[in-house]
Amino acid sequence: MLESDRGTLLLDEVDTLSARAQVALLRVLQDQTFRALGSSREQRANVRFVAATNANLRQLVGEGKFRPDLFYRLCLFSIELPPLRERKGDVPDLAAHFLARHSGRSGGPKRLSNAALAALVQFDWPGNVRELENAIIRAVHTCQTDEIQGEDLQLCSAPATSPEAGEALPSFAVLKRRAIDAFERDYLIGLMQAHGGNVTHAACAAGKDRRDFRRLLERHGLDPVEFSPPGRRRRRDRGGDPPSNGS
Repeated sequence: MLESDRGTLLLDEVDTLSARAQVALLRVLQDQTFRALGSSREQRANVRFVAATNANLRQLVGEGKFRPDLFYRLCLFSIELPPLRERKGDVPDLAAHFLARHSGRSGGPKRLSNAALAALVQFDWPGNVRELENAIIRAVHTCQTDEIQGEDLQLCSAPATSPEAGEALPSFAVLKRRAIDAFERDYLIGLMQAHGGNVTHAACAAGKDRRDFRRLLERHGLDPVEFSPPGRRRRRDRGGDPPSNGS
């Protein structure tokens, strides 16, 4: 706490805190005061807390395993990060970042081959970003050339798909574009389903201009009418959105 005064303290895997530790943390969050171990003197620190977990805290609250008052204290701003398999457009940039970090330390390989990049993008990454970083570290230490090949990655399980023998592999840019397109389409479908096909509401939720959002839908071949709830009239209003209550 003292070292984090006027700074940020990360509480990783906050769901694993014991009941006693949860009570202590709640007191700290409420008044920013604490007592060091073995001391009877209260001290104050101005600290920003960031809590991280891969567990469902709401579910743990319902099961009586996590204090509801602590949950609501922590949940001022909540950011949900999807697993890496659901945002494969991030894989090329993350891989390049980890390669630059770890290759620079050891003077190892400087780039990924198209085959290696294809394997990374196609892999499902059950261990998320940590597993991706480990794969890059492993390849950096085992690769004998300046370019990492697919076999250097030694991925723990087979990727979902793999190129046939002799098949030409796409370039880095093509693979990255495909991953981004897949993410965009899945994101747009989820957004339109959540808003019942209403382009205006979906664009607002995405933080995009309505016309730009509609162009994105058209580029991915998505018709807003297809996302209208059953029973709603299948026609467009003057603005192009399916009619909805209050819109």
